[in-house]
Amino acid sequence: MAIASLDIDLTEGEGAQLAAAVVRADPALAQAQKLLTRTFLLRSDWAPGLCFVGAQATYGNQNFSVGGGGLSIERATASCLGEAAERVSQIERPGDVLHRGSDARVLDSTRGLIELIAPEVASHDADWIAGVDLHGQTNKVPADWCLRRAEDGPLRAPRTALSTGCAAGPSKQAATIRGLLELIERDAAALWWSGARKPAAVPTSDRIEGIIRDLRGSASGRKTWLLDISSDIAIPVVAALACDAEQRNLAVGIAARCTFEAAGTAALVELCQMELGLQLARLKADRRGPLTDDDERHLARGRINVASEARLNGVAQCNMRSAVPGLDELAHIITALDAQHIEATIVDLTRPDIGVPTVKTIAPRLQPLPSGFLTPRLAAALQAGGTWPPAIPLH
Repeated sequence: MAIASLDIDLTEGEGAQLAAAVVRADPALAQAQKLLTRTFLLRSDWAPGLCFVGAQATYGNQNFSVGGGGLSIERATASCLGEAAERVSQIERPGDVLHRGSDARVLDSTRGLIELIAPEVASHDADWIAGVDLHGQTNKVPADWCLRRAEDGPLRAPRTALSTGCAAGPSKQAATIRGLLELIERDAAALWWSGARKPAAVPTSDRIEGIIRDLRGSASGRKTWLLDISSDIAIPVVAALACDAEQRNLAVGIAARCTFEAAGTAALVELCQMELGLQLARLKADRRGPLTDDDERHLARGRINVASEARLNGVAQCNMRSAVPGLDELAHIITALDAQHIEATIVDLTRPDIGVPTVKTIAPRLQPLPSGFLTPRLAAALQAGGTWPPAIPLH
């Protein structure tokens, strides 16, 4: 097990050329570079074809660890810059909160989630932020669900990640697509990992096999496979898994996209990032260094005996649902959510000084992951089997 690390200076020499190439491909990222105070490249012998670019993002007195992976250093750098923009754009600023007080212009699902997570304050004053629903109608959601605030408000959803459903992109539409897909992905992952929904095997294709070869190169010793963990929402969600010859050192990457091949490709890249996280956690543990919560989760999943876990093996072949011909991606996602009566709100968090289109998407009926509460949707699925919370968390 070996990890190679290299510092990158995006202001000089080859680093500056890299930054220029990234901005040429996505001009919206031009201002995001100033957020990074340290940038580095990581490579793993488990997946030599993966480029992972990590960085420290700083805004005012707040610091964030950010990163992104890809099959090229340009894509990894763009992903890292995008994540930096997401994190910083969520920091509360003057004018974000429309008003404090009761508000009738909220979706029924928003009101239902408020009553679920904070019944004692559901009828009290709250801070509200403006958004639009999937069909462009204005509504409001609690600011506690969208913003990184100096102090958590009374409606902050317990043990959830503010970053879930927050996405940046070259356009507001692209960011909205990414945010909604992440919500669908996390909901499907919760249904699968809890044992409430059985996975199906994803047949390999020439493209997927080619991506695996590109990532793994000549490395051997890791078994890689894909599972269809899609829910009743007609959007493909794929889990990419890998373990060693002893059926241990499990890592999992998950992605939702509008086609199975796109979901599989994204899940494989995410898988290799999770493997990198597992390797770093093992190195810390071997050196008896301090472990973060993320490290502990990586190590716990690494101890799972893959052969004994039914949820890690597909029992049937998936039906390979994909986008409806003639619909753009956002229209397809909206159609799929509408079919299951899933409401969503999109909050525009684009900041002029950052310059990267950023949105926070919220779908109160979908199960977030991680989460400190159980939605009615997941509770109903668990009646057929499964446990919540799972003994070993996925996120």
